[in-house]
Amino acid sequence: MDVADHDFAPLLNSADERGRGNYKYRRRSYTYYPRRGRLLVVIAAVLIIGLILIAFYQCPGDLCAYRAAPTAAASVPQATKDMVMLLEDTYRQSHMIHTQPVNLIDYHDVRADNFQFDMNGSDVMVFLHIQKTGGTTFGKHLVQDIDLEDPCQCRMVEKRRKWKKKKSRQYGKKVPQRIKCECLRPGRTGEHWLFSRFSSGWKCGLHPDWTELTGCVDQYLDHTEGHPAHGVERRYFYVSFLRDPVSRFLSEFKHVQRGATWKTAVHMCNGRPPSHQELPDCYSGPDWKGVGIEEFMSCESNLAINRQTRMLADLRLVNCYNKTGMAPKERDKVMLESAKENLLKMAFFGLTELQAESQYIFQETFNLKFKVNFFQHNRDHASKVQDRLPDQVLERIAHLNHLDVQLYDFAKSIMTQRFEDLKASDTEFAKHFDELSEETAVHGQKAEEDEDEEEVDDEDSY
Repeated sequence: MDVADHDFAPLLNSADERGRGNYKYRRRSYTYYPRRGRLLVVIAAVLIIGLILIAFYQCPGDLCAYRAAPTAAASVPQATKDMVMLLEDTYRQSHMIHTQPVNLIDYHDVRADNFQFDMNGSDVMVFLHIQKTGGTTFGKHLVQDIDLEDPCQCRMVEKRRKWKKKKSRQYGKKVPQRIKCECLRPGRTGEHWLFSRFSSGWKCGLHPDWTELTGCVDQYLDHTEGHPAHGVERRYFYVSFLRDPVSRFLSEFKHVQRGATWKTAVHMCNGRPPSHQELPDCYSGPDWKGVGIEEFMSCESNLAINRQTRMLADLRLVNCYNKTGMAPKERDKVMLESAKENLLKMAFFGLTELQAESQYIFQETFNLKFKVNFFQHNRDHASKVQDRLPDQVLERIAHLNHLDVQLYDFAKSIMTQRFEDLKASDTEFAKHFDELSEETAVHGQKAEEDEDEEEVDDEDSY
């Protein structure tokens, strides 16, 4: 893979281009060329190839070659380095107005102050798993694929849904299983360095959001482990994944259409879950199986709408799920700014659409290596649904998820700058990134199986 011309142009679209009420969801288009047009295309192609050959033979030595390994990071122009973190630093100075959770280490701390994730000490990685962002696959990477001297100890155990077990045994079928891991610090102190679904389980509720995790994790670990063995306060490194809002919304739609509910989620905020008046049900009965896209979009209390913004925002700033005390536009503004702010308070976030880049940033941030490469899906359930929906419906979905659209644009810009920053300081970037770009059919098949398995694993109580 040639990384010299790595194209990040799609990441740099401004939020203004996708401003509220002006969403244009573009499909792939295929152009038919008449016979005369084909001749012009062939002539143009020949001319371009000729110019490339001339440039190749006139370019002396390695002058035109990509310099994959500069002798020192100082060879990168200082102006480029200054621009790399401009957006993030500017946003931090002008928008970071809320208190940082206790002992929370963000990406800026890691890079600027040379923090290191200390698995032997008191550091804890916390995975905020947003539904339908590829989090099941990433969660399994965390417990199974990090190259460690003392890796997580994983085993397969039977699921706790007794009626399914009974039915499976009755018909001679295999009893469904799930993965259960212990990620203990070296030395077997009984302390955990990873707080996630597959390591600790849903101890702060099913798919807990930022509000729930930051109010729960430290208390839970104090209760189960006591204070850290060496008397040092824990440091928390939050990680998460985001996904294109339209694709994520459609993926959740298909998931719910097949029978998923997540109805055991607590949504704890300010010490209590929302009342039925604050968060009414979208359906009657045990689930919403067979729901159509129009009905799915029309329910105002559907948590799939702007889910990423809601799960990353501090909901206490908008009086949790009580919408009566704040104007809708003001509430949206506060939630979006809070979600952006909390995204920057994380040590790492990745994008489902940029798996290799996400893996590279994670590894460079934590100085941890994965034994396998992340797999990039080109087609999934959401892609197939998109192909069948009219453009007008896709534009309505984007408009409905306008907060997630703006948050995702912001996340792409930040991730691009972080990637360029790390690339500029990595003297062996070409080698490192090429290794991550080598996708295999085996890894791809495993990733697809993981995400399909999410359908039956998400509501398991662990």
